[in-house]
Amino acid sequence: MPSRASRSWITGVAVFSLAAFMLGGMLPGDGRDAVKAWFSLGDIESIAHFLFSAWLVLLGCLLVGRHWVVPGAVIILGALIEMIQVWIPGRSASLSDFLIDVAGVALGCILYVLLRRFLRTDQSVIH
Repeated sequence: MPSRASRSWITGVAVFSLAAFMLGGMLPGDGRDAVKAWFSLGDIESIAHFLFSAWLVLLGCLLVGRHWVVPGAVIILGALIEMIQVWIPGRSASLSDFLIDVAGVALGCILYVLLRRFLRTDQSVIH
């Protein structure tokens, strides 16, 4: 388990990341396009789905420690966001976006396992 200080930092980053993930999924089409133009992001939807899902799983597993709960929660969240997008102007539900979320969850799980193995070899990093 992370130390109290690193746990607080991870919690803050996780809350910010979760908010960004949900906000990005709930923005109307025009708002999403304006954000993409403002930050010169181009066509990053698939990459964002993949990386945000992986990132949320990694952070969540580090915080919760129940590594089987977090991936399921991120998959459910991704599915809910896709379903809600049916009612958001300029957005639509996409099976491919959901499957990209699932692939990101798998990457997050792999990264968590690798990180835990790395941290176990250097106990000073964990505590």
